[in-house]
Parts: sequence; C-alpha cells; structure tokens
Amino acid sequence: MTDLLFRLLLPILLAAATAWAIDFAGVRRRLQAPGFLDTAGLSAGPRRASFLFLFSIVLFLTVFQAVAMFGVEVETDLSQVPTWQLFWVHWMLVGVLSAWYLLGFGGLPQMRGRLSKEWVQQFGLATPNVGGEVLLGLGLGIVGWVAVLVLVTAIGMLVTVLGGGEALPQEVPQTIVWMASLSIPLRLMIAVSAGVVEEVFFRGFLQPRIGIWPSSALFVLAHMSYGQPFLLIGISLLSVGFAFLARWRGNVWASITAHFVFDAVQLLVLIPAALRVMT
Repeated sequence: MTDLLFRLLLPILLAAATAWAIDFAGVRRRLQAPGFLDTAGLSAGPRRASFLFLFSIVLFLTVFQAVAMFGVEVETDLSQVPTWQLFWVHWMLVGVLSAWYLLGFGGLPQMRGRLSKEWVQQFGLATPNVGGEVLLGLGLGIVGWVAVLVLVTAIGMLVTVLGGGEALPQEVPQTIVWMASLSIPLRLMIAVSAGVVEEVFFRGFLQPRIGIWPSSALFVLAHMSYGQPFLLIGISLLSVGFAFLARWRGNVWASITAHFVFDAVQLLVLIPAALRVMT
C-alpha cells in the first residue's frame, strides 16, 4: 500500500499541485491567458478547469511519473519501440501548450486579428533578429557543451578521489545507447525536437511564470527516466545555462539552438565514439 501511494497517488497529487501553482503564478505575474479571466465565449471557469485537468495529466506523465519510477528496473525491448514513440513526450508538451493557447485566446472578441502573432509572444519566440539569435546559440552551444563536459569530468574525478566512485555511472544507460544506434536523420530529428519543444515549454512558457530555478528543477525531473543520478548533474548545469541564456536574450531562439547543438553532438559524435572505445 505504501509503495502504491508513492508510485501513483503521490505523483498525481504533485502534478495537480504543480499545475495549480504554475497557473496561480501566471495570474500573479499578469501572464494569465485572457480566456481564463474573461467570460466571453466559454466561461472562464470551464476553460481554466479544462486546462488545469489536462496540464496535471501531462505533468504526471512527463515529469512526476519519471520521478515515481526512478530506480525501478523495467524490461523493455527497445528494438520494438515504434518511431513515433520517440517523440511522445514532446507531442504531449506541444499538446498542452496548444490547449493553453486555444482555451486561453481562442474565441475571444478582443483577440480577432491578433491570434496569428500572439503565440509568438506567449512562447518566448518574439525577436527582431532570429538569425542573429540562432548564430549566437550555435556558438554558445559549442562552448556550453565543452564547459559542461569539463565540469562533469572534474566532479567525477573529485567524487572518485573522495571514495565515492561507486556512485558514478558504470555503463551508459541502455536508452541512450539505443538512441545512438538510430539512423542519423532520426537522431537529428530527436535533437531538433528536444531543442524546440523543451525550450519553448520550460524556458518560453514555464520560466516567465515560476522563475529559473523551479522551471529548471522540473526540466531535470523530466529527465530522471535515464536512471543515472550522476547524469542529472550535467542536465542540471545545462538547464540552468539555457535558462539564463533565455533570460539574457529575452527569447528562446538562442537556447533552442544551444540545446540542439548539445544533443546533436552527444547523439552524433560523443556517445557513438565512446561506445566504440568501450567495445
């Protein structure tokens, strides 16, 4: 019973509480969607309640379920996983953002003629110079990849010197090994999808509402499915770096590009090279 409470009920409650807290933070920071506060069209109550219900489900499936299952060995034949399932988390994040946008802005008289531009503003994509932001992200992505690699290596060496070598990963997670074995176009698609969707959701949508540290914490928790606590150090460093980059630039284009660069280098170069050395 205790295990069931931890594995199922507690994550559900955490997801619902987090969804409500994010919504409340949006109200406090005047970032609430007008459809959740306006009685035009559907009443504000059903719109807001519908979104919070969906948001709670998505947070449970993408963030808190991974927390609940941390440390649990699940046997999965990765060779049988269909291609679409590689992107199911990203599709859910896109779905909940779309629901927030449509429920919060669709069907309102005051939004007529503005919907085509509003989503760019709402998700951190507004900038007068997309090309310049992308170029900046390319450079910072490479610098950030080197910096994180050096920092994580240094931390690993320090842990080993202090006698905690058993806490370091003894092997590459099978999920990452499998992803590195996919075709190059598919790995590029994964890197692009992660860069765009995760940055728009965590940095474009969540960060303005709840701040850098809570949004970064949710980002890290969402990556706990790798099952390697030490890897979360690198993910944490990356998340905070992307967060401050988005705050500095006032949009997510540079962080999208930097995120893509990091994932692409990992999936296309570093992990395949490491696996060849290890085997």
